[in-house]
Formats: sequence, structure tokens, C-alpha cells
Amino acid sequence: MDAQIYINRSLRLDKIKSIGFDMDATLAIYNSPQSEELAFILSINRLVDIGYPEELRETKYQAEFVARNAWFDKKFGMLLKTDEHCNILSAFHGFRKLQKTACFKYFRKEIRRLYPNKHVALDESRIYVLNTVFNVPEALLLAAIVNYFNTHEESYTALAEETGFKRRDKNQVIPYSTIFNDCRNAIDWIHTEALMSHVMGSRWRELFDVVIVDGNKPKWFLQDIPFKEIDVATGATSIGVHSGALTKGEVYSGGCASEFKHRMNLHGKDILYVGDHIFGDVLNITVVTGDDLDIYLKKNLFSLLRAREFGSRCDGDKQGTNSFSDTLIY
Repeated sequence: MDAQIYINRSLRLDKIKSIGFDMDATLAIYNSPQSEELAFILSINRLVDIGYPEELRETKYQAEFVARNAWFDKKFGMLLKTDEHCNILSAFHGFRKLQKTACFKYFRKEIRRLYPNKHVALDESRIYVLNTVFNVPEALLLAAIVNYFNTHEESYTALAEETGFKRRDKNQVIPYSTIFNDCRNAIDWIHTEALMSHVMGSRWRELFDVVIVDGNKPKWFLQDIPFKEIDVATGATSIGVHSGALTKGEVYSGGCASEFKHRMNLHGKDILYVGDHIFGDVLNITVVTGDDLDIYLKKNLFSLLRAREFGSRCDGDKQGTNSFSDTLIY
């Protein structure tokens, strides 16, 4: 049964002009939990390099601390576990859990101070859902940083409105939203560069016509978000919006499917997207590939990518596939 292929629609590869690849669990297959721990360590190092406290390097990876589907509240810095109706079941601020058992009245008072009805709306501008296995080290990273500021009261004090911290010696305000953005930026490019270099070699960008990080699927397929350019030497995102052509060898942050199709002169049926995540990669895309077809394509399209790397041609070129445009979206 494992060798069989199941399809839910016909597909003419000779009509496909562009193939998009997800990275996590598609181009890069991970060993867990070692890969999550490595992502956590690399991200900590990146944050320290851009100015976060050196002591954060001493933080140990705790695989058992967080599970998938936690929510991070960018306003109050809370990791939340909710039910299907968005009612809060448990809450962590850093590594401190708001306890019900020891003093239920205190828990109720503490949680209701921030969430009056013990309920939080799923507002994407405020709530980030950590719903994949690759979000696990990110959740731990957020908790570790909040915990550090919480436990170093001699250097940092909580803001009166409880939306972040203030550094005592520099009069510097650090909102939870800034911590979240720094963590996302630390993970995105460092994560992509390190893993793709390991999987396909240091010249991996030559295999793709367009490389996009911080795709933030499924929003990438649904919303209008501008492209920004990444400095591949530093990992920094450029200021302002990238309005020119999408150039091979460069790396872009964000963007959206509609703008990508416009700049590449493509239509929906010209594109085949290969992914692994049912919600992010399948349910929200016009061109749908099922998991079994996806696995089959990964085995065969790697030969196409390798052929391009060494400048040779594959048999499919005779059928018109030499016009392929390959895109990596992370």
C-alpha cells in the first residue's frame, strides 16, 4: 500500500510553468527533537548577536515544556492553551504557570485582570498560533526571553500596562510585540540558511529562481502582503517595500501569492505547489497536491533540481519542462 499513489485530480506536468516547494518536512526532513534543539540554539545565538543579554546562551532546551497549538499573545506576552471556543484553559508567563490548584481565587483574579472573561479572540494582529512541530522551539524561545526579563528585576521592570519591560539603566522600553518580531526574524533566515546549506550545499540558492522566507502560510496565499529584501550576509530585512523584479540569487521576506503571480507572469493553473501541511499548504491553496502525490513528486523533482545544479538537462525538457521556474517558500 505504501508504494501506491492516490490522486484526486489529473495533472499535466507539461503545462506546469512553476513549481513551488515548502522547506520544512518537504525539502528538509528532520530528526526530532535534535532539529528543534538546534533551531533553538541557533536562534538564541542570533538574538544575543543583535543585543539580547549574553546570559540567554545558558538557557537549556526543554522539549517537554510546550506542545503544539499553543497561542502567543503579543500584547501581554502570554503563552495560552485554549479550547475550541477560545476560552483560556491555562496560561504561562515565561516559565511561570498561572496555577489553579494552589489558589484558584488568585488564578482567577490574575487571569481575569488581563482577560476579563477568560476568553481571547483569535485576532491575527495580536495572537500567533504555534500550530506546527517547527513552532515548538519558537514557543520555548519566547518563554525563555520573557522568563529572563521576569527574573532579572534588578535590570528590568514590568511596564504598568503589562505589555512589556523597561530596562532600568538605559530607559529602554521592550514591548512583547518587539520580542515576538525579533524571535521570528531570528528563526526565519538563520533557520533557512543553515538547513538548506546542510541539505543541498552552500550554493543551494542557485537551485531556485526565487527564494522567499517568512512566508507565514496560509496568509501568504490569502492576503496582500508586500515583499521585502533580505541581506543574505547579515540576515537583516531591508527597510521599505521591494517593488522591482524577483531576482534569482536574492532572498525575499513575506510577499503573497497574488503579487508573486503578477511579477512572474503566472496564473494559478501554471503553478504546482509541493507541501506537507494540511492546513497551511493544502486547504488554502487553489492548486492542491495531496500527501501521497506530494511524496511522489519529492522523489522525482529532486532529480530535476540536481540536474539544473550541474547544468545538465533531464528527459522532461523535451516535453516543455525546461521553462520551469522553481520557488522555495519558507
